[in-house]
Formats: sequence, C-alpha cells, structure tokens
Amino acid sequence: MKLIKYFGYYLFTWKHLIVIFIVFGLQGALFISSYSGETVFHTVITELILKFYGVDRPGIELFSWLLHQLPLYALLGVFIYQQWNHHFIYVFPRVETIYRWLHAFLCISFIFIGIYFFVGFCTTGVSLLGIKKWFLAHDQLLSILPLFAQNPLHMIHIFFLMWLHAFLLFLMYFMIFLLSWNLVIGMISVIGMIYFSVIGLYIDFPWAAYFPTVRSMIKGHEKLHLSFAYSYLFFAFFIVVLYIGIRLILKYNKDIIWKIKNEI
Repeated sequence: MKLIKYFGYYLFTWKHLIVIFIVFGLQGALFISSYSGETVFHTVITELILKFYGVDRPGIELFSWLLHQLPLYALLGVFIYQQWNHHFIYVFPRVETIYRWLHAFLCISFIFIGIYFFVGFCTTGVSLLGIKKWFLAHDQLLSILPLFAQNPLHMIHIFFLMWLHAFLLFLMYFMIFLLSWNLVIGMISVIGMIYFSVIGLYIDFPWAAYFPTVRSMIKGHEKLHLSFAYSYLFFAFFIVVLYIGIRLILKYNKDIIWKIKNEI
C-alpha cells in the first residue's frame, strides 16, 4: 500500500489533472464544431457516445481519436521515465522483490488510466453543455440529468473497453521499454498499433477483429458484429499474456538486474 501511495504522489498531480481537462475540453470543442450550422442537435449523452464511438477510416476521425489517446501515453511515459531512471534505485532496496515493485507500479497505472477516462468523459460532457448553452438558445438545451437513462450500456461499454484497451497498450509500451530502453520506440509502437487497427477496420482486413483498438470501439463492434463479452475476454487474456511477458523479461534479463545492483 505504501508503494501505491508513493507512486500516486508522482502520478496524481495538479499538472496532470490540468492536462486531462485541457485535452478533453478540446474534444468537446472539436466535436461541437463538427455541427457546422446543422439544425439537428443530439442530447449530451448521445454526443458523448458519438464522440467516443470509434474510428473506421484514417483522417480527421483518427486525429480526433489520437488527440485523447496520445496525451495519456505521454503522461505514463513520463511516469515510467521518472520511476525507472530516477527513483527505482532508491525504492528497490526497500521492497522485498522486484515483483512487488512491479505490482504496485501496474496497479497505480491501471487506476490512473481509469481516472483519466472518467475525468475525460465528465469534462467532455460538461464542455459540450457549456458550448451548447453559449451558442444555442436555452430552449434547445436539455438537462444532463435525465439523459443518463438513454443508452447507458453503450456508455458503460465505451468506458470499460477504452480503459482496458489503454492498459493493454500501456503494458505493451512498458514491455517494449524494458527491451529497448527507449520510450520513443514504445510510443511509436502504440501509435502504430492504433493506426494499423484503424486501417485494418477501414479495408475490412480479415484479422481486424484481433486488433486491440478495434475491440475498444463501439464502431468496430457494430461493423464486424463483435461480442462485448468476447472483447472483455480478449483484453483480459492479452493483459495476462503481456504481464507474464514483463515478468519473464525482469526475471531473465540479467542486464536489468545488473544495472540496478550497480547503481544501488
């Protein structure tokens, strides 16, 4: 528990929270601008579903998706760099095994990702309300409270699928870092995974259903007729696989342990 609190001190900061508000505030502004003078306005909950509905083609949709995906991995990348390169040599002698450090590290990262999207969804919804109230007549604006009775399962699926998807890519990011000692390569790999998933969905690639980003999107489920239950199992399975891979790297990569012992 002390380790989790220690990691939380570096991950849950006001600077990171401000970044999240800015990122998802821009999401709301970008989405409302897509109306372009149209007269049909959706309820806020429907707009949130559409905003995080997914991407099925490269272009502005992919740019909008990356706008809220990449800042998350940038923040987590900074966290990896801080803990591994500056704080790990001070923490490692105080824990029983490197796996205890790993479990606390992954646990706080998983919690941060969930909070990132929770704050993001709320910020996007509030920004949509604010922008609509500013630009639209008051009688066109519906209260947000009754709206959560509409399509609640879609919002729940979107939230948890994006949470699991982001954690899966974070594990891939961290594993690549352990193999290459380069955060840039990890970030490029994350971007590549998202990009090729979108391309696979766009060109109807036969194996597109096995791309994690496709599984994280409602649009991917509807286009390929995927099951939400199987998507949750998909993420659970590959999260476990990547976790085992990270443990094996830490166990058998003697250079990592040698580096740690020499710097202690």
